[in-house]
Parts: sequence; C-alpha cells; structure tokens
Amino acid sequence: MRKLVGMAVLAMIAAPAFADMSPIYSITPTAGTPDRPAVNANTVIGAQIVWANNAGSAGFNGKGSRYEALVGPVNNVALASAALGWAPWAMEAGVSANYAVYGGPPSLTGLPLQVERLSDGAIISIPLTGIGNDDHHFTDVTDSGLVFWGAWDNTIKMCDVSSGVAGPVVTVMSTPLGNPGWRFRAATWSDRIAVRMDNSGAPSPIDMYDASDNAIYNVITPAVVGAWGTQKPMKAEMSEDGNWVVSNVRYTGVGGNMGDLVLVDVSNPLSPVQYNLTNNPDRVRNDPSMTILDADTALLVWDENKTGTNDVVGAYLTGLAPGGAAPTLGSIITIASGAENQHFADVSGMLVAWKNDTTGQIQYAMIPEPASLALLALGGLALARRR
Repeated sequence: MRKLVGMAVLAMIAAPAFADMSPIYSITPTAGTPDRPAVNANTVIGAQIVWANNAGSAGFNGKGSRYEALVGPVNNVALASAALGWAPWAMEAGVSANYAVYGGPPSLTGLPLQVERLSDGAIISIPLTGIGNDDHHFTDVTDSGLVFWGAWDNTIKMCDVSSGVAGPVVTVMSTPLGNPGWRFRAATWSDRIAVRMDNSGAPSPIDMYDASDNAIYNVITPAVVGAWGTQKPMKAEMSEDGNWVVSNVRYTGVGGNMGDLVLVDVSNPLSPVQYNLTNNPDRVRNDPSMTILDADTALLVWDENKTGTNDVVGAYLTGLAPGGAAPTLGSIITIASGAENQHFADVSGMLVAWKNDTTGQIQYAMIPEPASLALLALGGLALARRR
C-alpha cells in the first residue's frame, strides 16, 4: 500500500523542462566522412556513438567508427564487410547494450555481415554468401542480440547472435513496394522493429515486426487528413521499449517537404493509436528520435528547418503512462543551430548526437536530467528506505 501511495504522490510532480545543456562536443573523423550516427547511453562499456564512414580515403574502406562520449578517442573498427557510408538518410549503423553493427553499400553483396560484441571486442560474422541478391546496407541491433538489416531484394532479414555464433538468417518482412531499409529502426529493449514500407512514390504505410510472436502489424496506414491531403510517413523510429513509433509525416497537399511529428501507441499492436504532436505542417521536420526516461516521459529530438539552415531541436514528451492523458509535446528547445547544417539526430538517455554536414563532424551534447526525474529518483529512494 505504501508503494501505491508513494507513486500517487510522485505522479503529481510537474512535467519536466529543459535544464542547461552541456557544451556541444565535436568528433573529427580520422579518415573518410562520417554518416548518420546512432547512440546508446547504456552499453556495457559506457555511452557509445557509432557511425558508418563514407569511403572518402584510400585504405579506409570497410571501417566503422565508435566513440565513447566524453572519453574518446574514435575507435575505428576494421570490419571488412561493413561501414561504407553511402546513404546517410538511412540507418547505416546500430548499437545496443552489448553489440554494434555497421552497414555497407550494395557493392558488398554476399560478403559476411560482422557484429562487434562490445564486452570483449569479439567479432561475430553472419555469412550471407549464397542467400542470393543480398547485402546489408541498412542495419540495427537489439539488446538481446537480434540483428536486423534491409536487403537489396526488398526484404528485412534477421539473425540472432546472442550465443556468440550467428544463427540462421531469416527473412521477416517482405516489402514489394520498394527497398525497406531506408526508414527503419529497432527497439533496443524489445524485439520489435518499425519499417516504412516504401522508399519513394505514393504514400506507403509503416508496419511493425515483433520477433517475440513472429507477427507483422500495421502502425500507420496513409489516410486523408483534411486540406493537407494524404499522410506520407517518412522515418519509422521506435522507442527502446517497443511501445511507441514516431514518424515525420508529410502530406500530399503540402509542398517543400514540410510536415508534422506523429506518435503512435503500439503497446497493443492490434489497436494502434495515433497522436499528431505538432499539428501544423509549417516547416520541415525530419528524422525524429525518442528515448524513454520514465513511465510517463520521453525525450524527443529531430531536425528542423524553418529559416534555411537545419537545426537540431528537442522537447520533452509527457503523457505516456497507460491510462493517462494523451501524449503532449512540451516547449521546443534548440540544441544546435546557426549557419551550419545539422542532420540526423539520435538520442539515448540524455545523450544526443548528430551529423554536422558543414564541418563533416559528428557532434553531440549531454542534456541534464529534468528536475522532475531527479525528484522521482529521490522519492523512490525515500520509499525504499522506509520499507
């Protein structure tokens, strides 16, 4: 009973607001050009930023990069089959609690896909030779060791590496509308992935695959939305717990790639519930990424262009607890701006990383935990001591 009373008291704490952010840190690549970063603040070796490298330097082909935030330096992982950046708008690298994986371009068809195990540096090879018209240019990995990638035969494939040896390669989704990997991301704590089912052309849906029950569920079906026209979902991003999908949604009746941020509750995958977080397609909003902070709160970051240059912005998202109010996006705060173009933000915990297209660097910042979360921690500690 005391636990229930304590939780009720804690729920009354005001919604969080941004505190002062850390300085912006810049990572200068040792060679090549970095592409879209992926971050995980809770790996077995500390907060990690990983990315694929564009093959811009002789001898640098086939290397991904990994960097421990606030510690460094860049650790280039020489994986002969991976990390030739060529499509930065897509997910070319992924990192989870104990694994990092880096994708490559179609020229690597048939070569093994190699996964780095962070706890000991071991490389787990996933043989692809003989599968037929396969490669591994868009990829991600879950905490449980499930590796997913988009293949050139318009499928999503999966392999379990948790035993230390690659299991069978399994096709889990087929996307006849076009290459699926341009817009997909896995949930690290869960075994779900969300996939935008087409790469161009007519509006297409976002579907979700759940490895625990080997089933595919529809998340967003394009629908007519008033004067804005038909929804055109772009990125498919999952929360770590697999209960939420967020997408930047454009409309057939709105030009200039302007659109909204749409959140979908998929905790019951048979009955997804959609929320328009911005409800005003007056600017370009791209590549949203979210991280779960507690049962009711997440941090959402994305790229935004309203004045001609691309900024990285963020806001706290509240109302995620089951049975609570509808999710609400808080005040938007600029994380990185100016004359430089910032793209492809990713977030985990309080770590945000992105690519600076102007300087050719990976940049990141640490956002302190909001005051309300600190109070939640103190309240939980007080309850534990009381018991």
